[in-house]
Amino acid sequence: MQPETYTPASLQNIRQHISDHIGEAEYYMQMSLDNGLLVEIDIVRPTYYRNFYTLVTVGLGAYLNPEVAVNGGTGRCELTFYLPANWQTDCEEWNKENRNWPIDLLKTFVGKAVSDGISVGTVVDNGGAFDSCTAQCAATLIEQVEDEMRVCTLEGDVKVEFLSVFSIYREECEFLRANGVDALMQTIDDDLEIIQVAPLCLSRKNVLGLNNKNYWLKHESQILSDWTDGPYCYASDSIMVDGKPIGYCYRVEPDESDTLGWDSGWRFFAVDDDQEYRDNPKNIGNFELNTLCNVDSLILPLLHAPFGSAFRRVAGGDFVFEAGPVIPQQKTLMPADVRKHLEKMTKGNSVDFEEVIKYLRLFMHDGIDRGLFTLDDVRVDLEMSLWYGYACINAESYEHSFEAAALMPSAENYTFGCGCWYYRYSAALMNCGRLKRALRYAEYGVIQEPEYPWNWLQLGKLRAHFGDKEGALQAVDKGLAIVPGDYEFLTLQREINAGATLEQMAFHVIDPDSDQRLQDGTSPNYEHKKRLVAGLVCDANALKQVKAMFKPMSEWSADTPYCSFTWNITAEPLVIGFGMNEAALSKIDLAWLWTVREKLDGPRYRRRTDNKGVELKLVTVMIGWNKQVDLIYQYPNSTKLMKMAMKV
Repeated sequence: MQPETYTPASLQNIRQHISDHIGEAEYYMQMSLDNGLLVEIDIVRPTYYRNFYTLVTVGLGAYLNPEVAVNGGTGRCELTFYLPANWQTDCEEWNKENRNWPIDLLKTFVGKAVSDGISVGTVVDNGGAFDSCTAQCAATLIEQVEDEMRVCTLEGDVKVEFLSVFSIYREECEFLRANGVDALMQTIDDDLEIIQVAPLCLSRKNVLGLNNKNYWLKHESQILSDWTDGPYCYASDSIMVDGKPIGYCYRVEPDESDTLGWDSGWRFFAVDDDQEYRDNPKNIGNFELNTLCNVDSLILPLLHAPFGSAFRRVAGGDFVFEAGPVIPQQKTLMPADVRKHLEKMTKGNSVDFEEVIKYLRLFMHDGIDRGLFTLDDVRVDLEMSLWYGYACINAESYEHSFEAAALMPSAENYTFGCGCWYYRYSAALMNCGRLKRALRYAEYGVIQEPEYPWNWLQLGKLRAHFGDKEGALQAVDKGLAIVPGDYEFLTLQREINAGATLEQMAFHVIDPDSDQRLQDGTSPNYEHKKRLVAGLVCDANALKQVKAMFKPMSEWSADTPYCSFTWNITAEPLVIGFGMNEAALSKIDLAWLWTVREKLDGPRYRRRTDNKGVELKLVTVMIGWNKQVDLIYQYPNSTKLMKMAMKV
């Protein structure tokens, strides 16, 4: 059984070891961990012979640390952290001016020792700089810098190692994670300048810093957006110093030590970087992924590729897949008879996609109720994702597209090489007004499956919307090479050249005759399509005017799937909801909405009585795209509600 504290004899040995090799310690604080372990952090003041402070833990070595044992250590350790003599003059000063972070750092390492295990090379990442006067933002454990301090032998020949805390820069931290602590310390040893390892030097040279190499990219713009994975990557000096183009890139799954998610997994090399060059850590640097996007913006559509993907540049400058991730084998939930029925339902030009959605829901709910599969099984099933996305985007309603955009991403791990999935997901995103994300998935879709034409159609619309007319027309040409003379591509080509808006480019259907009726306003689907297209692009100025009408407001919620807020105009706030997203709301008739607002501001609608004379209080107002206004009243001392329509 692991001891929670040292025995009195062992504690005396530890303290004597510290006294003999460092000096007399001064008690600073004690921490109690969840497993009952008690650990002190002691301070040894500077002396004439040791002109620096020493922070040292006492008690951590009572815990048998499996990580230390696995890595060839004794299984028990204490920690030291050396600080310059001018750090503080009195113990009471440690809590002032935010200079107590070394104590907090030691606490973090102690907590990590019990929760995860620690050893030489363990990293604690602060995320940002420890102190305003340095860029050092992480720390690792290295072998004890003072040889005589390294091991203390306790009763029963139990040995406790002393490890040192070493503060490092971001680039050094990422280098350590990729190559190990020994490689980092060797790089420091190989540096022509003497690097001070102990005591702490906040101004020491960053051996892997950007100022140590002459990088050709001097200025950069913020290109990468909508990115939630790790912000850093690795790139070779051939690219970043010599200015050669990116010729090969791949994505690996970040190491488990990257607990804060700094590594995106991306690695970038020039076409002539051979294996020997790549294996030399001195030829590789750690950079923000946005920096590589400034080097070559053509990597943008690649970045969301799953771990295991690799791309090579070919003649003409385009990237192509060289390797893909290992896709787990997936057995679809959909039986053959269900698939055949769906294929029958979707034949011809007059498909009732609402019925298709109902049939899919019935199949899903029946299977879940019978215990054949779970909702999570449904979400990750690629065939289900494809069918549901197909039905939802062709039903051409904002609500159905919102459903598809929420359900489809769960299956993304199984979509490698499936351009159809990327088209349907991009279309659902576009219908929800999430245009940058829609563009990204269309871009990635044409890389996944270049011969699938409809991603090129989607890409033409979105590139044109974001101002890339040349790229949009190139996408149309790619599509026409696959489906020559196609009506949709030819129409899009004409509209791009005419400078059409995204709403105009999206206001079409596949069949030429049906599309003509839609343009003439004689199609029965005209208002339906008009509402869907209104939700694509938000008019920011118009939306500001809507919000200004209802000041003071709070708790604004957007696109979830609708918009709502609390109107604090009286002592009894009202919840106002709009049955649309922000983009559609920005197209609402402002004069009509002002009339609604004026009516709600008065006392007339604040109270109502039901047919029994019970007085009800107005709590919620729902405003629809079709200019229908519903008033929701609440019964006193009850959750019971009553709905009434407002005439405007």
